[in-house]
Order: sequence, then structure tokens, then C-alpha cells
Amino acid sequence: MGSSGRSSSEDDAWIDLAAGKTEMHALSLPIPDAYTFFNSISGGPTEPATASFDIWWHTPTVTEHLRNEEQGFAATLLDVATAISFSVESANFAFVSDPPEKSQTLYARIGYEANGVYLPFEEGMATPTA
Repeated sequence: MGSSGRSSSEDDAWIDLAAGKTEMHALSLPIPDAYTFFNSISGGPTEPATASFDIWWHTPTVTEHLRNEEQGFAATLLDVATAISFSVESANFAFVSDPPEKSQTLYARIGYEANGVYLPFEEGMATPTA
């Protein structure tokens, strides 16, 4: 899928905030399967599992510029659409999400923020320091 035209078969992240596009990918990321929430917070039994995912943020609709001299930060935030695919697998269980084309964005926002010594002196938006 990939709204940026890029596709990935490896773990990576790709950001182009000026174009309002970001991607994150993971392939066979090792995770513990704790079976239940209670097991996960109480140190209960686990078994090895793997998770894979692809997430795309794209198509900005609103841009918000924030600057607060008193708190010492400036930010540029973009409301965007997003899509995700997700799968997880263990020895006895597998789950695969619906395809990313079926994703519905309720709320997604990407952006950049500057503070401290990186806070721009001039009025206006924060700019990423590449």
C-alpha cells in the first residue's frame, strides 16, 4: 500500500514532514505473548511470539502552528489520514488484521516540536533540524 509510493520489506521508518507523509514498518518483531492482560502485568507465563506491522500517515488536511514563549516551545502539527496492517503469530495462535485499505482514521496527527536551545528565536513555526 504506502501512500508515499515507497514499499518496505524490512524494519524501517521514513519521515517527510514537509510533504505530510510518514511510514513505520516492522517485520517479525519478537514479543512475549502473555495470553491475558493480567498475566502481562503480574509476570505470569509467556511464550515467544512475533509481530509485524506497516503504518502510513499521509494526506494532511489541517496544519496547526503553536508557539508558547512562557513554556518555551514551538510546534507544527498536521492532521493526517492513516492506514495500518498488523499481524502477530505464536506457536498456537495467529492474527491478521483487515487490509490497510479498510482502515478508518478517527484521529491522527504528526508534527515536529522545538524547545530549549532548539526553540527558534523568530516568530513563526518550528522547523525540523535535519
